[in-house]
Amino acid sequence: VWDVALHGETLRVETNWNPASPLFRATVAGRPVVIQIRRHGLRWRLFHAGAYAEALVLRPRVAELYALMPVRKPPDLSRVVFSPMPGLVRSVHVAQGELVRDGQLAVIVEAMKMENELKAEAPGVVAHVHVAAGQAVEKDQILIDLLAPEAAAAEEAP
Repeated sequence: VWDVALHGETLRVETNWNPASPLFRATVAGRPVVIQIRRHGLRWRLFHAGAYAEALVLRPRVAELYALMPVRKPPDLSRVVFSPMPGLVRSVHVAQGELVRDGQLAVIVEAMKMENELKAEAPGVVAHVHVAAGQAVEKDQILIDLLAPEAAAAEEAP
């Protein structure tokens, strides 16, 4: 039996659920409920009546400490063009100092006998071209660096 706080209301949950079971069967506030449940890292994924939710279940002290953890932001990769796989640069379609638009073709890399068109993911000014046609590249190797148009203008200002 658990008392669960949800949106300022306390609900009584009664169950003999085993975490190895994919179905959570319980009585919540006196009503029977069956929810599909699956572990995903630290969280639980719950599916019920076409709805989906994630729950993070922690002991009170662990929850206090968890709230203090910094949030890791993924790196902004919109200002680089990188190779998604090892291959050979077939052609480079931009030059240093060139203004490129979102989605503009930057480099063609051949990998596994297929040509992969790598495009700019954001508008910007080409800061540096790291590769040339005929060069072998590795997975995740940075091929082109871009500056935001505003940043490029600021660098040119006297």
